[in-house]
Amino acid sequence: MATEHKTDRNHNLTDQWKGQIKETFLKIFPERWYAKVLYERALVVILILLQLAVFIYFLLNVSRISKGIAIGMYAFSWLIVAKIVLGSKLIDYKLSWTILVLAFPLVGGVLYVLLETNLFNRRLRKEIQMAQNKIKPYRRSNPELYKILAEYKQDENSLASYIENSVQYPLYEDGRAKYLASGEDMYDHMIEAIQAARHYIFLEFFIVKKGYMLENLLELLSAKVKEGVEVCFLYDDVGTMLQLPRSFAKTLTDMGIQARPFNTLRPILSTQFNNRDHRKIVVIDGRVAYTGGINIGDEYINKEERFGHWKDGGVAFYGEAAWAMSLMFLELWLAMGTDAELESLDVASYCPNPSYLDPNPKANPETLPAFIQPYSDSPFDFDFIGKMVYQKLIYNAGRYVYLMTPYLILDDDMVAALRQAARSGVDVRIITPHIFDKQLVKQVTRSYYKSLLEAGVRIFEYTPGFIHTKALVTDDETAVIGTINFDYRSFYLHFEDAVVVYNQPCVGEIYDNFLETQAQSHEIFSHTFKWGFWHKLAGAFLRLFAPLM
Repeated sequence: MATEHKTDRNHNLTDQWKGQIKETFLKIFPERWYAKVLYERALVVILILLQLAVFIYFLLNVSRISKGIAIGMYAFSWLIVAKIVLGSKLIDYKLSWTILVLAFPLVGGVLYVLLETNLFNRRLRKEIQMAQNKIKPYRRSNPELYKILAEYKQDENSLASYIENSVQYPLYEDGRAKYLASGEDMYDHMIEAIQAARHYIFLEFFIVKKGYMLENLLELLSAKVKEGVEVCFLYDDVGTMLQLPRSFAKTLTDMGIQARPFNTLRPILSTQFNNRDHRKIVVIDGRVAYTGGINIGDEYINKEERFGHWKDGGVAFYGEAAWAMSLMFLELWLAMGTDAELESLDVASYCPNPSYLDPNPKANPETLPAFIQPYSDSPFDFDFIGKMVYQKLIYNAGRYVYLMTPYLILDDDMVAALRQAARSGVDVRIITPHIFDKQLVKQVTRSYYKSLLEAGVRIFEYTPGFIHTKALVTDDETAVIGTINFDYRSFYLHFEDAVVVYNQPCVGEIYDNFLETQAQSHEIFSHTFKWGFWHKLAGAFLRLFAPLM
C-alpha cells in the first residue's frame, strides 16, 4: 500500500509539473495552437540538445582524466580523417569534415560517425529500396522517343538518356506542360484541379503551416473525401516541426484523409536529421501533376508578408508524365507505410482512367518533338542527379543559361561550369533574393558573386523581396523546374523532385518570366559590388563549412 501511495504521489507530481509547463507555454504564446506545437515538440528538441551537451562534456572530461583514452580518441579521429579522404564524397565535403575533425579531434570524429555515416538510417534506405522495387515495373520506357530526340538535338537526347539510366525515370511524349509564374497562380490552378478530382488526390510537401492556405485546402479535401475521392497526404516531420502539433496526422485521419509524416523526428542524435523530404508534389487522378517551389504556408501565396514580396513558381503537366508523378509519390508513401501495405497495394489501380486524360495532349502544333521528363533525387542513390542535370544543361548551352534560385551555395564543379559557360560566350544570368530568409545564407551566397562576375556571369537580386522559384532555362529549347535549390542540401542531402521540359511552349513562358523578374531586380556589377573585409572574411569562413549547412 505504501508503494502504491508513493507511486500515485509521483504521478500527481509529474502531472502537476507537466501542467505548469503547459500553462507557461500558453501564457508566453497566447495562440493556443502554437503553444501546443511548442509544448509537444520542445521535449524532443531538448533531449537532442542534452544528448549533444552530455556527449561533448563526456568526451572532453574523460580525455582529461585518462591520457590513454585521450590518445585513443585522437587516433580514432585520425582514422576518421583517413576514411573521409579515401571516401567517395566530393572534395568540398572532405575538406569541411577534415577541418572540423582536426580542429576538434575529440568531438569531430564521433560527430562524423553520428551525422554522416548512415549507420542510423539503414532501415529508411531499405524501406525506400523496397518501395522502389514495387514501383519500378510500372515505369514504361519507349526507346523510340530517344531516337526522335537524338535526330532533333543530340544534347537533349544525352540528358534524357542520362536521367533514365541513372534513376529510371523515362521520357514522355503525350502531354503538355504549363508554367505557373507565381505561388498564387500555382495554388489557384491546383485548387481548380482538386475540385475536379474523381479518383484520388496525392499531396506531398516539405512545410505545412497553419493559416488561410491550409484551412482552405483541408476544407476542400474534406469535401472530396465525402464524394468518395481517396486523399493521401505526405509531409516532412522536421519541416512541420514548429508549425503543427504531432497530432496533425490524426487530425487529417479523423477527416478521412490518409496522412503520414516522413522520417519522423526522434530524440536521438543521428544522421536521420539530414535526409529530409524537400519534394512538393500534387497529383490528381494521374491526369495532372504539379511541382515547384510552394509549400503549404500563407507566405508562399503572399497572404502573409515575410522577407518582402515572395516570388515563387511551378509547373503543371498532363498525360503519362503526370502518372509518373503518381508513381514517384507512391515510392515514399509506401516507404512510410507497413510491409503488409507494400505487399498488398495494387499500384495499377491508380493508373488514370482514359476518360480523365487531357483531351488536348499535343504540346506543340509544329513538328518539333516535345517531351516531358519528371524525376526525383534521393540522397541514397549517390548519383547526385539534381546537380548533374543542372550542370549538363549549363555545359550544353550554346546561347544562354538563365536561372532563378533562392540559395546559391555552390561546390567547385558548379562554379567551374558557370564560369566556363560565361567565358565561352554563353549569356549566363542568375537571379537571387535581395531580402534573404537566412543571414548566413546571404553571407555565403554573396561570397560567390565576385568570382562569377569576373568570369562574365550577370547576377541580379530580386528587389521586391525573396525569390523562391527554382528554375533554369537554356537556348529556347530546354528548361528544368522543381524543388532543387543551388545548394549542398538539395544536391546531396534531401529528397527532391523536378521536371525537364524539352521544346514545350512553357520553355518560352519560363524565359519570358525570367526577363519580367529581371526587370524587377537590380543588377550587381563587379566594379560597384561592395563587400567589405569583414564580410569577405565571414564569407570565406562560412564557405569552408557550406557543405555542412
